[in-house]
Amino acid sequence: WMEVESQTYNPPSSILVFQLAFAPLWRIPQNQTEIAKNEEKFSKVLDVYEKRLSESKYLAGDEFSIADLSHLP
Repeated sequence: WMEVESQTYNPPSSILVFQLAFAPLWRIPQNQTEIAKNEEKFSKVLDVYEKRLSESKYLAGDEFSIADLSHLP
């Protein structure tokens, strides 16, 4: 799950955080194309997480682990 986080969770979430939170603060025009593209990607990633979490309490099983911790901001 840590590799999933670095390869599939972080890329779209980082772009969305920048475009939706930081760009307006820094008066940088938001790129609506990038926002839409990464919202779609992130939605698919979250579907995988939702499925996994419907099967176990935490990402790597029934105990909180570094896999869960790596997803915290």
